[in-house]
Amino acid sequence: MTPSRLRKSLAGSDAMVYQALVGNRTFFSSGADLDAHIGRLTSLRAPVWFVTLANDAVTDGTPNAVPVDAFSGWLRTIHSLSARSRVVALHSDFAGLLAVVAGADTIGSGWDRGMRFFDPSSFRVTAPSPRRAASYVTQRGLMGVHRRVLAEDLDRLNPAWAAQLRPGPMPADEERARWHHLGVLRTLVDDISAQPTRRDRVQYLRTAYDDARANLSTVAASIPRSISAADVTAWVDQPFAALEDYARAEGLW
Repeated sequence: MTPSRLRKSLAGSDAMVYQALVGNRTFFSSGADLDAHIGRLTSLRAPVWFVTLANDAVTDGTPNAVPVDAFSGWLRTIHSLSARSRVVALHSDFAGLLAVVAGADTIGSGWDRGMRFFDPSSFRVTAPSPRRAASYVTQRGLMGVHRRVLAEDLDRLNPAWAAQLRPGPMPADEERARWHHLGVLRTLVDDISAQPTRRDRVQYLRTAYDDARANLSTVAASIPRSISAADVTAWVDQPFAALEDYARAEGLW
């Protein structure tokens, strides 16, 4: 349905009809064509937009903010829609912090990978062989989710610093680790949203990534083989590059 026909349809329907927009990386990488399409969608004046960046495949539990122009396009889309509507960035987890900078007020996360990332394989009905899932602990000071063994090593190395990085006490089990993860994300969303301007939100997240990069470097030097180059790339460098590309395009950097 074209935006004009949809607008006419919405005019006679419930004012609380929400709209959803789902696109893959190719869609959000389409540059001027994307911007023109989103410009037409903003005229619908939907009260809420649910926006999802759909992955073609998810190979692990880390963000994959590449190519940069896809994530920058996703953020420009949220920026434009948020001028007239509330925006929820579904299936976004830590990458959703970029969306909050761009204007989203809520991000989608949850217990498993299918909630944190839009992973097509998560929606397939299968009967996998039983296996014990790896244990992870969220580290706000590292802007990511890392294996529990790292959290335990940090506790042994420097308990006070470890508690600051998480923050708080070590989650005693997987359920508490999940609640801790959601609590960290909620606090980050609240802290970013509390910034008075979008430029301030960009600067807040930029500083958070700079601090995380420095903390990761310290951890890597203190605990051999604890942090890989891929960890730094996935959790800090790629989302930082997307933030920079979006902010420069909008004159916020």
